[in-house]
Amino acid sequence: AMAPAFNDTLIAHFLDTGRNPSYYDAIISGDLGHIGKEIAIDLAKSQGYNIKSNYNDCGVLIFDKNAQDTHSGGSGCACCGTVFSGYFFKQLKDRKILQQCASGGAFYGIAKIVLEQNGNVFGVKNQGTQLVYQRVSSIKNLKELVGSKYYQCSINKEGYDEIAESTQNNLTLVSGTPCMVAAIQNMRNINRNNLITFEILCQGVPSELVIKRFYEEKAKKKGTLIKSHSFRSKDRYVGKNYLNRYEYEDGTVEYLVGEEDPLSLSFQRQIFLRESCYRCKYANTKRSADFTAGDLWEIESTEIEKKRGCSILVCNTLKAQQLMEDSSALIKKKIDVETSLMNNIPYHHPVKRPRCRKWSYKLLLSRLSPTMVTKICCWKYYIKHILIGKRK
Repeated sequence: AMAPAFNDTLIAHFLDTGRNPSYYDAIISGDLGHIGKEIAIDLAKSQGYNIKSNYNDCGVLIFDKNAQDTHSGGSGCACCGTVFSGYFFKQLKDRKILQQCASGGAFYGIAKIVLEQNGNVFGVKNQGTQLVYQRVSSIKNLKELVGSKYYQCSINKEGYDEIAESTQNNLTLVSGTPCMVAAIQNMRNINRNNLITFEILCQGVPSELVIKRFYEEKAKKKGTLIKSHSFRSKDRYVGKNYLNRYEYEDGTVEYLVGEEDPLSLSFQRQIFLRESCYRCKYANTKRSADFTAGDLWEIESTEIEKKRGCSILVCNTLKAQQLMEDSSALIKKKIDVETSLMNNIPYHHPVKRPRCRKWSYKLLLSRLSPTMVTKICCWKYYIKHILIGKRK
């Protein structure tokens, strides 16, 4: 009787909301047990709903029917409370951290496996307006490494030595831009059997000077220093655009969507990238890292809700494939790599060097503000938007 009652409630919810089972990360019943669970799956299927892939039962999750000789008939209320507080709440916390990630969101799931095996994770931490490369040895501190950073962090000799030492006795995950990861792979005194490399697809990075000049300009305009800057905030959904979040020392917060922010515009138009980025030898389909992660936009699927943030994670080695299979912190789905990365330029070749790169840094080092330099370099963009505004 309970399985049909569960099914009726579930189908009524689908019909009321217009949603289908794939909208949900998980569909959970109280304690239908193994037999009731299979009945519920069959009943839903008979009405046109496939819940098999993301449906489970609390009683099934708690008890081992072979070792404990359990059947059905436990307290659904007690099973729900136990499973939620002891299992699902922890997953929800993990998902909250994943929401703070962008294309590196998949990094959290892989890093979690390494830390659970008493390993170490190395990555870039954003300290407000400065970047540092550091080690994390606990899941509690892993959130320090999430979030997008759009200029490169340098690694000093002590940092390289710490990575090499970690690989001697511990599983070690290192992350960064492809050139950073390649440099670590080529280090001396490193135990490659314990090394896992995770690269972020990268179109290039500007000099730290560019970021500093933009921050100084904004601070002067606002009359207060920038406390922190998130290049891709998840405070609200803005589609494929970047949501820049600036928090100032006086407590005020400013949001700029996409190319409304001159700093984002300069990055998207590649006007301040390092010269080496325009001829990057790592921007090709022959990846050297174990994992390659990037934004996932080129896919049509009702099973993936893009508002939550999606990453494509390419497993380039057998080591990567095994770790991916072991990850429980991620919602995974196999997709066609060629289709998904078809328009992701740095996966295939370096970005094109714009003509204005010949003089963008010369202007930046003059008395002109970085915003003015961006306007000069991107004059076609600004004229187009002025004309669009007049038409409106």
